[in-house]
This record gives sequence, structure tokens and C-alpha cells, in this order.
Amino acid sequence: MRHYLAEFRRFLYREFIPVTKGIIILNIVVFLVAEFVKIGGVRLEGWLWLNPLRVIGRPWTVLTYAFVNDLISVIFGALWLWLVGSVLERFWGSSRYGLFLAAVTGVTGGALTVVGHWLNAPVPFFGIWLPLVGLTWAWARFNPDQELLFWGLVPVKARWLAWIHAALVFATYAQMHILFGLASMLGISLAYVDWGKRRSFRDMDDRKKRLRRSRLRVIK
Repeated sequence: MRHYLAEFRRFLYREFIPVTKGIIILNIVVFLVAEFVKIGGVRLEGWLWLNPLRVIGRPWTVLTYAFVNDLISVIFGALWLWLVGSVLERFWGSSRYGLFLAAVTGVTGGALTVVGHWLNAPVPFFGIWLPLVGLTWAWARFNPDQELLFWGLVPVKARWLAWIHAALVFATYAQMHILFGLASMLGISLAYVDWGKRRSFRDMDDRKKRLRRSRLRVIK
């Protein structure tokens, strides 16, 4: 058992993105478990998604709503998180990156809760795409001119992908009420906060070399 745990830990820390990998794995686990597990007669997702009118009794849902996803979001959300999250985690380091991700998730969830209470709307909110708005915006700030193939065909720069992502999420929640649409965008503001010095690619290369040397010493 200890051997498998050690291997899992090595897998997480390989490529220096343990937080990104951990969140992707957790999303997959929650999706699979939610299909079979009920707690108090309620499916697991019912205890994790955010209902603004029940958040006082379930305060953890201000963060856990991001782990409730359908199959399409589990797949494509994980791919997008891997793409943008891995870059930010390498630049900031895992601790700052994890703090940023928690802040974006919590601020967005808190804003939706406030609006939901104001409108007295018992609407459940869930999905990784909500915090990914702020994450994508931060990634685009660091790589505004990087081009990706939109739908695998059309080259689009990062700055425009951030706008497209934000527009799609805003349109989805603004259908319920314009204030929900605005609340879903609040995480973008955190992309303009100074989260500490970014690591350079040279720093990461040096760290990889140190790890290789330490592994060689262990083998000897």
C-alpha cells in the first residue's frame, strides 16, 4: 500500500503540477461516485452543489460546487484546466496557484450566493467552468498572444479565448437573471491581483535538474 501511495505522489508531483492533477482526479472521482452513492437519500452531488438558500447549512458548497459536473464538463473541463492551469501552476508555484484557484472559486460562489439570496432563487449552481473563467483570464494575461486552435481548426489568440469563455459563461447565467451573469464574472477581478513572483522557465529547468540528481543519489 505504501508503495502505491508513493507512486501516486510521484505522479502528482511529476511536471510540477500536483494541484492541477489533483483537481482533475477529484472531479473524475466525484462524477463516478455521484452515480452510485446517496447520503441521507440524497445523491452526493446534492451535498456539493451550491444552493444559495441552503448555503448556511452547507457552507462548504461555496467551494465544492466546482466538483459537480456532467460527463462533457468532466472531459473538456479537465482538458482546459490541464492546459491553462498547468501553465499558471508552473509560473506561480503550487501554493500560490492553489490559493488563487480557491479564491476564484470562493469569490464566484459567494457572489452567486448573495445574488441568489437577493432574488430568493433556489437555483443550484455547479460546474468547473465557473472558476475556470478567472483562471483563463489570468492565463491570458501572461500569454496574450499565444495562439490555440479553436475547435481544432481556427487559430485564436489567448486574449480572445478569455473573452469567448467569459461571454459563454455570462450568457448561460444571464438567462436566469442579469445579476447571475455578472456574479459569474467576478472571478476575473482576481486575475489582476498580484499573486507573487512568477517562476521563469530557467528556474523550472534548474529544479528538474536538482530532482534528477537527488534521484540518482537515492539509486546509488
